[in-house]
Amino acid sequence: MACDDTLAVVCDGSHRRLGYRVEKFEKSPGLYYIDKGTVNLYNTVWKIIVYVDLKAEDLEIDNLDSYIKHVDRLCNSVEV
Repeated sequence: MACDDTLAVVCDGSHRRLGYRVEKFEKSPGLYYIDKGTVNLYNTVWKIIVYVDLKAEDLEIDNLDSYIKHVDRLCNSVEV
């Protein structure tokens, strides 16, 4: 089966790897569907607030800040 322009997107060889077959209909079979009712589309925006306890990170940042100040004092006290 050769790929035409309408099937070019799916005829890249992936159909062989994924186990499906692309078949071109010579005559359109039409569209068959069962009416299930009216479709209502909604546009929804969610605003989420998440609480994250940062006490442990604050302690680590304070320890790192103290270490940086200590190293800075050591570097300033050493003359090169």
